[in-house]
Amino acid sequence: GWMRWVSFLSFLVSCSSTPVRFENENSTVNPLGNALGTSQCDLWRDPEGVSHARAKTEYGADACLGYLHAKDRGFHLDYLRRAAQGRLSEILGSSKVKDDFFMRLMGLASQAERLVPDLPEEVRNVLWAYSYGVNNGLVEALKDESNEFAELDYEPDPWKPEDSLAILLLESFFETKNTFTQDVSETTWMKAWGEEGASLMTMG
Repeated sequence: GWMRWVSFLSFLVSCSSTPVRFENENSTVNPLGNALGTSQCDLWRDPEGVSHARAKTEYGADACLGYLHAKDRGFHLDYLRRAAQGRLSEILGSSKVKDDFFMRLMGLASQAERLVPDLPEEVRNVLWAYSYGVNNGLVEALKDESNEFAELDYEPDPWKPEDSLAILLLESFFETKNTFTQDVSETTWMKAWGEEGASLMTMG
């Protein structure tokens, strides 16, 4: 359920919250647009500065999460999406061309596009709800003239379910890469040090 997405602390229930009503997103763009257009998200920060949100429905909570992510970390989201798409050089210049070329060869973004239609409807709806919140949060993020979007003089594209999936594939790729590198290193050590190397790799 959505409780795994949004944490609540009982002593904060009585704290004042700021209601955020989402802007309507056309249902031809987002199938949950009409339903979420009438939803509301209550937001507040605890004494440690951690953001919290409350919604009446699961998809509303997913939208809350997307809103908070984009409002507070919108550029980070777009950076990861562009990394998966191989489009970082568009905003950061020629130093990222090599990385972009590699990621386009990997084809993570196109793979995400192929995977989304085959996902269970419930999973797709979670991704649509999250996207809905992200797009509302990006609108708020762009109002801050000191953010990275303003510094780099561009506006992010609207968020879509395949963008979230592409980032998951990107993270999975790097986890696999790190594991592979570690395995190679351990194999090298064991060849060089024999039984002593093996014992070093299994030390708790």
